[in-house]
Amino acid sequence: MRQGVNAMKSRAWRRSSYSSGSSGQADCVELAAISSAHVGIRDSKDPEDRHLTLSAEGFAELLIRAKQVERACSMPEQNW
Repeated sequence: MRQGVNAMKSRAWRRSSYSSGSSGQADCVELAAISSAHVGIRDSKDPEDRHLTLSAEGFAELLIRAKQVERACSMPEQNW
């Protein structure tokens, strides 16, 4: 799915309420609903740069895996 730069700028990009930073820009990613089936992801520090588009299913899988990694990183070190 390829959309024009102006169409992507007009999207309602959202950032986590947990994000914070000076000058209104935090070190995080921003999300936008591209369509009912796709999610856009971009770097909040460089919103004019390219973005990543994932299917809704792909985005859900990304969140599941990120939570798994977060849990694994918070566990005491084990002999892997």
